[in-house]
Amino acid sequence: MKYIFIALLIPPFASAEIITTCGRYSASGVIRANDNELSLVINEKTKSEYIISMPMREQAKVAGFIDRDVAAEILVEKKFNGQKVMAYKIDKVELRLPDPLNPASTLFTLIKKLDCK
Repeated sequence: MKYIFIALLIPPFASAEIITTCGRYSASGVIRANDNELSLVINEKTKSEYIISMPMREQAKVAGFIDRDVAAEILVEKKFNGQKVMAYKIDKVELRLPDPLNPASTLFTLIKKLDCK
């Protein structure tokens, strides 16, 4: 029983594999417009904040979601640069309802591991 309790205390983004591996991810966060580009911000305004930038062709897919909470599947082909990464492809972008009791309820979960380019 105590192991289940300890497992609940570990946040999902604490795994080293999640933040260093290339692959397909399920990500939920907020679309922000900064310096003439759009990015997906996960765990905004925390020490575990991730900024997912994207090429211009992929920005068109999320342009209607600026300052909105979204859930998306993203493809990461290059290793992370600290807390910044480039999403080369974005699939299944949709609005999500944030948890009002947990405003930092964003996720970044590895779906399928791929080789880095």
